[in-house]
Amino acid sequence: MHLSLNGRKYPIAQMGGGMLIFEEPFSAAAGEGEVVLTVDGVPRRWWVKIHDQGVPSRTITSEFRDAE
Repeated sequence: MHLSLNGRKYPIAQMGGGMLIFEEPFSAAAGEGEVVLTVDGVPRRWWVKIHDQGVPSRTITSEFRDAE
């Protein structure tokens, strides 16, 4: 599972409840990216709006919507 944002991929340890929890501290300006979760070779995708964090953190607040 990872977040694609600005041409880079960031590994995600957990997601849910309007949050993404990263394997390593994460810092990015507010923007939109795509979360990809692959189970049994089948990817599922969500668009995600990232809120400005200010400082690097493993947990960030985000808004999810299904990719179309």
